[in-house]
Amino acid sequence: MARCKACGNGTGFSMVTRFVPDDFGKKHIVCKDCVDAAERAGKYLKYDPKTDTVIAISRADAEIRKKCRTCGHVMCFTALDKFNSQQAAKNARLNAMTSVANALNGHYAASAVNQANTNSQINRIRDFNKCPNCGSIDLVELKKGDYEREMQKANNPKPATSTADELKKYKELLDMGIITQEEFDAKKKQLLGL
Repeated sequence: MARCKACGNGTGFSMVTRFVPDDFGKKHIVCKDCVDAAERAGKYLKYDPKTDTVIAISRADAEIRKKCRTCGHVMCFTALDKFNSQQAAKNARLNAMTSVANALNGHYAASAVNQANTNSQINRIRDFNKCPNCGSIDLVELKKGDYEREMQKANNPKPATSTADELKKYKELLDMGIITQEEFDAKKKQLLGL
């Protein structure tokens, strides 16, 4: 009898179980009681390699966040998302081989069904080491604080001001007598990069 990686109780054939993948695709068994408790609490089950157990955490803590250094796109996913993508790739390969075997044996209708299943599985495959926006592989993993700063920047973008707008603003301050000619000239050199 297998043991639940969350509570340690035995999981017999009569109990519904769930498999929780780790970052490497290995599946860990969790009993129905632990799954139900996590779902009631709105938690996500994640394998913890330090304790060799499955723990319930918030989805935000379970997410892996990466930022593309090329276009700035931020993507979020979990170990379960990676596992599901790997399973879709395996299923696509299996369906493709079955489709070819059916076609070679003259079972064209079955081959067409397997080809449709292959296409469906291919659409579920995601490459988490590549930016979905621009295709770059230059990604950096974001820590929690970095991710929060990125989201703040995305939600509160600074309005773009041109050098001409800045110069106009400082000229108005000069005309009102708030700044001196020397301060204006210094700011103008700074803005123009002189």
